[in-house]
Amino acid sequence: MSFHPTMPYGTAGWHRSMRATLPEGPEFAYSAEARAKFEEFAAHYAPEHRKSATLHALYLAQEQQGYISNNVTRHVAEVIGCTTADVEDVVSYYVMFHRNPVGKYVLQVCTTLSCALAGAERVVEELEHKLGIKAGQTDPAGMFTIQQMECLGACDRAPVMMVNNDHWHEHLAPEAAGTLVDKMKTEGLKALGGCHLAIEGRPESEWKGKTTTPVKPKAVPDYEPVLTKYAFTPGGAEFDHYLKNQAGYEGLKKALAMTPDAVIEDVKKSGLRGRGGAGFPTGLKWQFVDKKSAKPKFIVCNADESEPGTFKDHLLMERNPHLLVEGCLIGCYAIGSKAAYIYIRGEFYHLFPAMQKAIDDARKAGYVGKNIMGSGFDCEVYLHRGAGAYEAGEETALLESLEGKRAQPRFKPPFPAVEGAWGCPTAVNNVETLCNVPLVMTRGADWFASLGPEKNGGPKLFCVSGAVKRPGVFEAPMKVTLKELIYDYAGGPRDGHTLKAVIPGGSSVPILLPDQIDIPASFDDVQRAGSLLGSAAIMALDETTDMVWLADNLLHFYRHESCGKCTPCREGTDWLYRILHRMMGGQATEKDIALLGSVANQINGKTLCAFGDAAATPVLTTLKFFKPEFEAYVTGTQPAPAAYRARTPSSAEASTFAKATADKPAGKPVETH
Repeated sequence: MSFHPTMPYGTAGWHRSMRATLPEGPEFAYSAEARAKFEEFAAHYAPEHRKSATLHALYLAQEQQGYISNNVTRHVAEVIGCTTADVEDVVSYYVMFHRNPVGKYVLQVCTTLSCALAGAERVVEELEHKLGIKAGQTDPAGMFTIQQMECLGACDRAPVMMVNNDHWHEHLAPEAAGTLVDKMKTEGLKALGGCHLAIEGRPESEWKGKTTTPVKPKAVPDYEPVLTKYAFTPGGAEFDHYLKNQAGYEGLKKALAMTPDAVIEDVKKSGLRGRGGAGFPTGLKWQFVDKKSAKPKFIVCNADESEPGTFKDHLLMERNPHLLVEGCLIGCYAIGSKAAYIYIRGEFYHLFPAMQKAIDDARKAGYVGKNIMGSGFDCEVYLHRGAGAYEAGEETALLESLEGKRAQPRFKPPFPAVEGAWGCPTAVNNVETLCNVPLVMTRGADWFASLGPEKNGGPKLFCVSGAVKRPGVFEAPMKVTLKELIYDYAGGPRDGHTLKAVIPGGSSVPILLPDQIDIPASFDDVQRAGSLLGSAAIMALDETTDMVWLADNLLHFYRHESCGKCTPCREGTDWLYRILHRMMGGQATEKDIALLGSVANQINGKTLCAFGDAAATPVLTTLKFFKPEFEAYVTGTQPAPAAYRARTPSSAEASTFAKATADKPAGKPVETH
């Protein structure tokens, strides 16, 4: 790799591979209530695996003190029975732990691609103007902290702001952000509205047409949704509704009447492929689990949905949680496991109680726990909350995080099926994947296989966001085309605009042009077209999208989310972002265009996991199709920023802003990582 001679090395700021520098802080010890909560959670793991509760322990400490200090890490280490260095290592890696005091209200605005296309940069700009501080700072009164966040998994409701790791405000127009701050000063968290959690309690006029709503397919009229049919039916997530309307737990009942091997054969026959991105056959993955091992076996559900543009698993957990619980139980029975762990990304704080209620209700009815349905089969389902790390979506990195460590990938082999969670045979499956398993059991493998193209069967959830009229989650078999999903389901481009490009499977896959999208949205067909279906996160881009800006936005994400384990990825993502940022600032030369391709190719295929390839893709694919836009930045002829971009204030605005900030004490810098 050749480095640019005018780019000084070592000027980058925080990286998650670095060890945290923490303030000493006041003396700290858990309250009696917090300690009891910790011990209750720690009981979900074997005594020798108590370290797995580290993330939960830190959340409890942060709720009590507001941030993580050295005294906190010492106490947490003592309670867990590990070293202080172990705890510090975790704190430094995960972005949801505050390392310095923050404001009473932490305003966390998602600025990754889908939210950015909806005006998130303008939202941040408005908040900065209103509070007289920059992102990453706290106002002098200690009331508000502004943070820019990476993808929050609510792309259909963009722009999204999360407050205090819990409360959400959606469809946040820039002009409304300042008003919201004013209301929070007088009303506190009561001022927050737009939260998707409260749909049943809100007038239809407040949410209809503004959030994910199931629609009857137009392109495949012979198909009736099954995964999302009751997603927005009042009470549709409840246990009784699931039993009555979705043949709830009948798939588990049928599975328990079969041998575990027969269950696996049915799943193999159905052709169910993993819905997390790789598309690996689920039955085959279960078959690989080493059943001869004397060690315990585990199902681990990957609910760390953090691929930019992806928000389907979020809907399933919130609106059809029992389907996931049942899928976990069937999977456990098939591989000989007595426990499933659902790893929920930290930003989905609100899903934790929703899923826990579903598990508790299922346990009361005899579907979770000892001697399920009188079969002699014992199985527990546990929840584990992450703390903000995209890399945890990689299956071995997720297992590391489950064990209370940094979410960094492991060397393979051995594969998780042989040595997974705590060194035991493990099958790691995506949320949507496991939600399909009960359908295979109740409706049959043949029905499932018949729905889509060969080897691409079953119902599929597609996330459509970006420059479309109706962003949302849409269910269809994989014979539906990308074009139909964009135009028929999502309503096509906004009025007066034309489609420029499509990202068909999340930010990590190559772009397709409009003349390439009249193809089935299946794993195999999209791959033949030169891209990947991935997580089925379809992001539509119209003619206003600056592709250099797009690459810059995504490289900010990948640079931030790199775990730092592999040198090509850790260093390469930083170089790519810096070159792109220089280009955006009008400081690049023609040589920089070639350098971008050179650095990207030096990352591609040279890292431990697929993250490096994902990070290189936005650069390589935009250079392939839109090189003239890069050249325009070099020659100084780039187009004016689109309306959703943060604007450079006019002289009058700049003067007003400068005066407002000069009249106030400087904001306190806070570490936002």
